[in-house]
Amino acid sequence: MLSSGLIISSFIMGTDFYTYKSLIFDAIEIKNLIILITKSLLFGFVSIVILIYNTIRGTKASIVSVLMSLFLIEMLVLVVESI
Repeated sequence: MLSSGLIISSFIMGTDFYTYKSLIFDAIEIKNLIILITKSLLFGFVSIVILIYNTIRGTKASIVSVLMSLFLIEMLVLVVESI
């Protein structure tokens, strides 16, 4: 994703690699990295736990449960980011 941003910005705005790199490093905050790591871990953990739980129970609605839980996690993360 970052490389496509570099390609587009170099064609449209004429920025070079070092300017783009410094803009990216200035824009990233520790808060964003913490949210990224927490969200990834939470998504992976919740989806696997729900799939294992529903497989043990023998229900067929495991995919719907995973999608609903991931949607709720996404909404919670968006609320936390806005604070």
